[in-house]
Amino acid sequence: GILGSGRGEESTSVGAPAGTSARDQIMERENETNEEVMKQFFEGHFFSGPTGLSDIGTNDSQRGGEEGTVANELVNLLHDWMEVPSVIANLLHPENGGGGTVKLSTSMGRLNSIQEDEETTMESFSHKKESGGGGGSLGDVEDDEAYKHHAKAIQLARHCNNTWPLLARSVAPSANQRQATPLEYATGSNTPRGLIPNSPLASPKKSRTTAANQQVQTAFSGSSPKNDRVSALTGALKNQLELNPAVPQNQPSQIPPQQQKSSLIPLPHVAIVPGERFRETYYWDTYWVALGLLESDMYSTATGVIRNLLSMVERFGYVPNGSRVYYLNRSQPPVLATAVRAVYETTRDIDLLKYAVPLLQREHKYMTRPEKCINLVSQKTGNLHTLSRYWAYTEKPRPESYREDLDTAKEFCNKFCDTKDSKEKTDRLRADLFRDIASAAESGHDFSSRWFEDRQSIRTIRTTKIVPADLNGFMYKMERDIAWLARQLEQNVESVDEVEYAQELAAQFEITAETRRTAIYEVMWDDSEKRWRDLILRRSKFDMYNIDSTSSDPFLHKNNRFDDPDAVYEYSFAPGPYASDWVPLWCGVFEKNSKEALEACESLRQSPLVDVAGIACSTVKSGEQWDFPNVWAPLTHMLVEGVSEYGGEKNEVYANFAKTEAHKYCKSVSKGLRLTQAMHEKYDCRFFGAIGRGGEYAPQTGFGWTNGVALAFLAKYGGWDEEEEEEETKAPRMGLCETHAREEEEDDDSSDDDTYSSSEEDEQYHYSD
Repeated sequence: GILGSGRGEESTSVGAPAGTSARDQIMERENETNEEVMKQFFEGHFFSGPTGLSDIGTNDSQRGGEEGTVANELVNLLHDWMEVPSVIANLLHPENGGGGTVKLSTSMGRLNSIQEDEETTMESFSHKKESGGGGGSLGDVEDDEAYKHHAKAIQLARHCNNTWPLLARSVAPSANQRQATPLEYATGSNTPRGLIPNSPLASPKKSRTTAANQQVQTAFSGSSPKNDRVSALTGALKNQLELNPAVPQNQPSQIPPQQQKSSLIPLPHVAIVPGERFRETYYWDTYWVALGLLESDMYSTATGVIRNLLSMVERFGYVPNGSRVYYLNRSQPPVLATAVRAVYETTRDIDLLKYAVPLLQREHKYMTRPEKCINLVSQKTGNLHTLSRYWAYTEKPRPESYREDLDTAKEFCNKFCDTKDSKEKTDRLRADLFRDIASAAESGHDFSSRWFEDRQSIRTIRTTKIVPADLNGFMYKMERDIAWLARQLEQNVESVDEVEYAQELAAQFEITAETRRTAIYEVMWDDSEKRWRDLILRRSKFDMYNIDSTSSDPFLHKNNRFDDPDAVYEYSFAPGPYASDWVPLWCGVFEKNSKEALEACESLRQSPLVDVAGIACSTVKSGEQWDFPNVWAPLTHMLVEGVSEYGGEKNEVYANFAKTEAHKYCKSVSKGLRLTQAMHEKYDCRFFGAIGRGGEYAPQTGFGWTNGVALAFLAKYGGWDEEEEEEETKAPRMGLCETHAREEEEDDDSSDDDTYSSSEEDEQYHYSD
């Protein structure tokens, strides 16, 4: 397995003497002190709050002198998952097309307890191999034909599967004090220790005796069948070990403000974070993380990450951009209802359903606040419709990017503000700029040329004056999924009042969704381009306000922000294309296999966004990370699944297109993993394995939704033809040299206004190996 520091280093034994046998190395690891094992475990892999989490039952009989044994077994659980996860099992069964529904692993909820001694298992497998049989653990099936054909796909799936614990974080609700470091939490010590040679964490398999297996099973005998490895690891730290008894277990619910030293919002369950610099939960990332966890059969953790989002709705009335207090002024694309539905369809967790439905209704109320809604007149029919836009509740720089926003504001004022303008007018312009920047962050596409008036510079950002096609698709899907969940709730409650509530809620959201579907078609569907389009707002003849551009009246300026709930606006189509234009297809705005749905599938298939190694965000080279040449996991997943579900069921051309694009993405991720030993947040559409670039920060590794989408694609579409892959031109490490050279050639040969030719900007985004 590829498991190590979180960047995918091979799990080899560090510092093992040459010629040392595997058995000797194992025995040497067994003799290491439990304290050191726990320290490295926390320092290298987990970032837990002072109280940990409790996903499993407490077994008082195992406390006291058994802490060391349990700690060792927690480390074992980190490596010895239980059985082969279903996504990998499918790849090993080519008779099911590599993407069937084989489920070799149905005991993920049993905490990966080993049912028989590893030596017996290995002996049995060796006997099978000698007799020509298959089976055994995944790492020992090199001779299996299915493994040979899908070796890279299986390696990718294993890496994704093994990465989840490395992305796990926890900040319990009672941990509102300064968040403890992993070392402090584990030992109560502030003295850091170095990495330990020959640590069990560096071993892909750690042998254990039958007695040790029995101890693990006894220690976790009180656990729920739904618990999985991340839940076990974090829950056991509190329930079994009590590693830091100095921290009171029952802390007051309200901590004085002067004691709050962490910006993290406490969450009740384990969180899976994106990775690297992103060390907290992010809203829409979590949907794709949950999909990956479900494919890894980690049902308890998948339910937990969704419950984390619901807990924030319960507390704030919406899901913030991320689980930090400075994200409370905005949300992100509303995919929570879709996430709840995905988890419920897999787990049939009635408690989750009952908990979620009323909270989703609250989130919808937040997403339809007056500031977030725009009244428009259809140019096709003349009908009046209301659609959604992004709107952040702030007029200040983003705290997490304060310096960058101030620099942008300075450039903005230098270019657009007249020295004769009053301070009040300049301040209002700056406030609008900061709101538009934060609103672009709310979209998840921070940043993209789709928000820029000149399609090049953030100085011309105008997010709140754009009605996004993808957002309204998300809203439609949200409303439809809430209605579906309400129907499920209706069938799983007993009291008359609860049944009536569920029926009324389902009917309400079915009507709301159908109203929005009509609005999206009449206003946002471009019949000439066969795709949906973002809208640029402009004043309408129906608008009662006559704005004097020279007036400094703040109320008149406020209306220039297009934020009056009674105003009616006209619009024009924004430039394109952008990958987000096809998101409504995935949201189900058109019926499956309908004429319009097939036209949308065809327009995407013929789109210039479709490149050699994936689907680009746009054709615009702005230097922003949500533009060319970057390929992102969520957009790729939505577009591929949109084509597959709404056009591919009865049309082989679109079914093959979806499968091809899914395999492109997996191949790029797999090649990037082999070249860099890491998963990345974005990739380059021109070279397999090349890492995406641009934006406010360096490319990040981890990576939550990359893991999730790769696992989802492997589970549905299986492995790819590796013989074809070997014939492709091998990209250089990171793909950067050829990428930069090709951009320079394109800049020299192209007269397109969308390309940039500034050598200074090129140099800004040119990374060295």
